[in-house]
Amino acid sequence: MSKIVVVGANHAGTACINTMLDNFGNENEIVVFDQNSNISFLGCGMALWIGKQIDGPEGLFYSDKEKLEAKGAKVYMNSPVLSIDYDNKVITAEVDGKEHKESYDQLKELKSYLVTANSKQLLKIFNSLNCTKTLKK
Repeated sequence: MSKIVVVGANHAGTACINTMLDNFGNENEIVVFDQNSNISFLGCGMALWIGKQIDGPEGLFYSDKEKLEAKGAKVYMNSPVLSIDYDNKVITAEVDGKEHKESYDQLKELKSYLVTANSKQLLKIFNSLNCTKTLKK
């Protein structure tokens, strides 16, 4: 069994977590850290809310901690990651106001990036996620 830690549970993170749980959940331990009080934020839906095409911000979320935990993930909300020791494979996060260390076998960092369509960094990020097919340069 492999322990996979996911940093970030916005839309991309939640999609990746669900994919791993649905396809490999019995074979892996999935641990999630997010600094926010909610997950699965659909940033692209902001225009719908501002344009009054949806009634409120609740339409910008499609999952929550309880749904992911029901599928087998361990989810830490309001828990910013303070550091990542890549050599020793340990994440340090603030959980309930205390420093918490979590070891891992695999790490998925799912943060928001602003990049150009032709950016080599974008290719590196997508290729490192292992939730998508490998992209060509």
